[in-house]
Amino acid sequence: MNPPIPTALPQLTPTTARGGALRVLEQSVEGLLPLPGLTAEQYARGHALFEARSDQRGLMTAWLCALLAARPEGPTRVLSIGCGDGSVDVEVARTLARTGQPVDYAGIEPNAAVADRCLTRLSAVAGVRAVVDQRALADSPLVEGRYDVVLAVHSLYYVPDLADALRTARRALAPGGVLVVLHAPRQQLNQLVDVLAPDQHQPFSAAVARALSDAGDPVLRLRLEATLDLTPSDEHLDTAVLDFAVQVRLPVFLRGLVLNVLAEAALPSPGLRVPHPVDAFVVSGPVADSETRKLVQRVQRGAPSSARRGDHDMAIDTEQRPPCRCRQRPSPWLPLHRTAG
Repeated sequence: MNPPIPTALPQLTPTTARGGALRVLEQSVEGLLPLPGLTAEQYARGHALFEARSDQRGLMTAWLCALLAARPEGPTRVLSIGCGDGSVDVEVARTLARTGQPVDYAGIEPNAAVADRCLTRLSAVAGVRAVVDQRALADSPLVEGRYDVVLAVHSLYYVPDLADALRTARRALAPGGVLVVLHAPRQQLNQLVDVLAPDQHQPFSAAVARALSDAGDPVLRLRLEATLDLTPSDEHLDTAVLDFAVQVRLPVFLRGLVLNVLAEAALPSPGLRVPHPVDAFVVSGPVADSETRKLVQRVQRGAPSSARRGDHDMAIDTEQRPPCRCRQRPSPWLPLHRTAG
């Protein structure tokens, strides 16, 4: 069993108060890498506990459903790359099926057990015809120009060639279709992974932005500012969550240093709440991208003024290099009804 992390918030030293906590950690792990990785059981348990402490999935799913609900009505063909267990996709499918129009939902998920769970979830939604291909994206026989919606939700970290995967996804779009990529930026949590598990070499959202820019695609980019609550509570749960957050089994003497990094980045609120953002990229199909821009902006305006205010900012970049930056503070739960055009 891993040793527990401290049950009280760390006191910042003068070094960490000046912004050097990550540097101190880097110096402390010199000669110690690689650290032991997580077993499959530890990964699964840590992932479930981590998700329970983050509001990212709910925020991301609500925004994605609102975006797609605002599309014109009609039969919809969806491709979800790396659909996982379908926990996000099933909400998207329900949203699209509410119009009464048929929904063809295709998933790609190489893990057979996980793919089966996704298929079971999607097949239970009335009006949805679902299939899940258990091959990798590069091996899946996709039909070019077929899909109205192509999704890649936290799935492009694992492809061997990010640019090629994005080209494949883009080619799968039908005229008027939309590609939506949700991908993590390299912020505090992922900087820790870079230091403690450098062999993982996962691309972050800046790499997605470069690949889309190099392809010449018109891209709308925004950030959903989610948060992760790492306030110490139960030592065994805290250990599992922290190990999952950094993707290694931390020795006890490094836990305080990791908590110092997180405390340095913590939001000004009680406990230890740290940013857990996700970047969203929206790419239009082979039609005028102004329609996609209007769609995204209409969804952003759709949160009613009476809605509960949340602790999230949403920023829209209405080009690759926008002349201005529009910031709003809508409720994190955007409306799932169809917005008037």
